[in-house]
Amino acid sequence: MKTIFKLLLLALVFTSCDDVEPTVFNGNNESNDSFLSFSQSVYNLTIERDGVGELEVVLNASTVSSSDRVYNIEVDPGDTDSAANPATYTVPTTITIPAGEFQGMMTISGVDGGLVDAAIKNFTINITNLDAETEYMDSESATINVYEVCTVFADFSGNYEISMPNLGLTDTPYITAGVYNLATTTSPFERTFTVASPYADFGVPSTTFTVSLACGASNFTEAVDTGLACATGNNLINEPAPLGSTGSYDPSDDSSFTVRITENAASACGGSPVLTTIQFTKVE
Repeated sequence: MKTIFKLLLLALVFTSCDDVEPTVFNGNNESNDSFLSFSQSVYNLTIERDGVGELEVVLNASTVSSSDRVYNIEVDPGDTDSAANPATYTVPTTITIPAGEFQGMMTISGVDGGLVDAAIKNFTINITNLDAETEYMDSESATINVYEVCTVFADFSGNYEISMPNLGLTDTPYITAGVYNLATTTSPFERTFTVASPYADFGVPSTTFTVSLACGASNFTEAVDTGLACATGNNLINEPAPLGSTGSYDPSDDSSFTVRITENAASACGGSPVLTTIQFTKVE
């Protein structure tokens, strides 16, 4: 029997890396208050095996200024098993929006050093010196994922047929079987695709997933809080599979690959976490 969920009116967290509201520019009037935002709430710092990697972080502002605006960056390394090793990344201490510009950029660098693998680790960056009277942000922080990658020779883009089993709690699959378009990104090690309605008929909004291709291990890059729940208890949350249980791919053959996730990681509705395999098969 289908377990009945209700869609809670919560701030949902989705896998799209573009889930920060776009900045609405309000012109050159410096007397206006300024709204600032990172271009993404989650960034991926991919580091090549035995090599290095770089990530460009963008800070948007809704106004311009006649002088440079310099913002202090503080790193929160975290203290859980998912925390990235601080020896594997270097973060600038400031980010500057130049005079007359709406955007500023900084580069975060990473190094393998035998300390990075395909397991996605992370840390957080925070802006600490906003002007409390004139500058505002919905969130003064962004998450940086860190993981190891290897050269991908095949294309891994275009139309793929996706299939996966139903989740018992919903009697429906997380991703409805069908053909989806995998799109390339600025990173050669990531692909994205969009699902109009995960767990169809339950009202979960459209979600964009990012697939990481990390040295033979294929995985989603973020956990997803679907917002679905029973009357009490935890939400239905799906997480990337842990290292050793991920999907797999052949870097020279993009005809098919798998991704594995932990569905219901928080044991919503009295259920248990389920390790689920998602099959991707290229459609010629």
